[in-house]
Amino acid sequence: MTLQTIDKPNLYFAAQLLINHLLTKIVEDHAVNNQIQYHLFELKKVFRDNIASTTTHLEAIAELSQNYIVLRNESSEEKGLSLINSFVINGENNTVTITLNPQAVELVKSQNFHIKAVD
Repeated sequence: MTLQTIDKPNLYFAAQLLINHLLTKIVEDHAVNNQIQYHLFELKKVFRDNIASTTTHLEAIAELSQNYIVLRNESSEEKGLSLINSFVINGENNTVTITLNPQAVELVKSQNFHIKAVD
């Protein structure tokens, strides 16, 4: 299933929810070795209703979050950093491991950033 076959407004909203949830986890110091691990059902609760009802939806949300949303330093004109380096779903133990970009994690901790969508 491609991004085009999923209801895009819901997909963008879900990506925003994922990014906001990850930012909260980072600020609360829950990112261990620049990774955050969820039980699959715990992660699906982040996405209200049935937005992330399947692993395909989760993968599409992760792809959108990883490729089209960046963090930019407030005091810099740099292009921006992706927050997510990888998003791995392990079907055997129903876990999701999100590996974060270490530079983006430091930027979040500095609280000197803004979120930007890219084309």
